[in-house]
Amino acid sequence: MCGWKQQRYSAAGVPKGTMITIPLIMAVYIIPTVAGLGSLGMWSTWGPDGEGTGYGDVVATFWGAGFGLFFVIVAILAQCSIFNTYIASGSRGFFSLADDHLAPPVMVKCDKKYGVPYVAVLSIGIFSLVLCMVPFGFIIILDTALLAASYIMVYISAMVLRKRIPREEYKFRIPGGYGFLCVLCVVPICVALFAFLVNGSDYYLGGMVGILSGPVLYTFWRRRYGGLTKKNSVAFPTNPRAGLAFGDTKRIALLLFIMTVMNIIMNLFAPWYEGWGTEDGNGSGDYFDGMLENVDVGILVNAISTGLTILTIVCAVGCVVLYIVSKKVEPLENEKAA
Repeated sequence: MCGWKQQRYSAAGVPKGTMITIPLIMAVYIIPTVAGLGSLGMWSTWGPDGEGTGYGDVVATFWGAGFGLFFVIVAILAQCSIFNTYIASGSRGFFSLADDHLAPPVMVKCDKKYGVPYVAVLSIGIFSLVLCMVPFGFIIILDTALLAASYIMVYISAMVLRKRIPREEYKFRIPGGYGFLCVLCVVPICVALFAFLVNGSDYYLGGMVGILSGPVLYTFWRRRYGGLTKKNSVAFPTNPRAGLAFGDTKRIALLLFIMTVMNIIMNLFAPWYEGWGTEDGNGSGDYFDGMLENVDVGILVNAISTGLTILTIVCAVGCVVLYIVSKKVEPLENEKAA
C-alpha cells in the first residue's frame, strides 16, 4: 500500500524507494545467514529442509530449546504470511489478462464488499494445493525457468522502449547512455540463457513446454475473447486475416525460432554435460528432484532425449509454418499506413 501511494503521488519516488528497499531486503537475508553459518558452523549440513541445519538450530543452541521452538513457530507463521502475499500477487496476472480480454472473463469477478478478485485468488490457491504434492526443489527450478524467460522479455523490452519512447516522456530514466543500458540488460540475459542449459535437461524440457504453452493459450484466448481490441480498437486493431493483433504471427514465429535454436544447443549440450550413457553420468535421483529415482536412468535419459527431439521438431515446424503464414496475412508497411 505504501508503495502504491508513493507511485501515485510521486513517480520519481519509486526508483528512490527501490534503491532503499532492495539493499534492506538483501541485508535481511544475508546477515542472518552469515551469522548463523559463522556461529554454528556445520557447513555441509546447512539446508532449507527439516533434515539439515537451519536457523532454528542456531537459536536452540545459543538460547535454549524453548526459544528454538518459539522461533520455528514464528517462522511458520511468517511463511504463511508470505504465502498469502504470493497468492494475492500471483492472482494479479490472471486478473490483468482477463481484464485485457486475454483470459476467461470469470477471472475478473470481484467480491462486492471488498473488491477482492476471489476467482483468480482461489485458482492460485487450488493450483498451489496440487503442487504441494510435488517436491519443492522441482517446483523451484521449474518456476525459475519460466521466470527467467519472463525477465529476458523485460530486458529486451527495456532496450526497445529506450529507443521508442521520447526522452521527455520518461518518468524515470536509468542514468548512462544506450550502450550502458544494453550492458545492464545483456549480461542478465546471458546469465538466464546459461542457467537454462545448466539447470538440467529435465528442467529445461519442462520449462520449454511451459513457455510453449504461452503462445498457444494466447492465440486461443485472443481469438476467443477479443484481446485489447475490445478495450481500444483504434490503438490495438485486429488483423482480420489472422484474428490476432498485427504482427503477432511474426512475433510467435520469431519466438519459435529462438526456441528451436536453444533446443538444438540443448540436444548437443545435455549428453556431454550430464554424461548420458557413461559411468560418471547422472543417476535416476538426479532427475526431477528424485521423484523417479526407482526408474532406470537409461529409460529417463531416453525419455528426455525423445522429448527434446520432439520439442525441437514442433518448434521448427511451427516457426516455418507461421513465417509462411505471416507473409500472407501480415500487411506490408505501406498497406498499414494506408
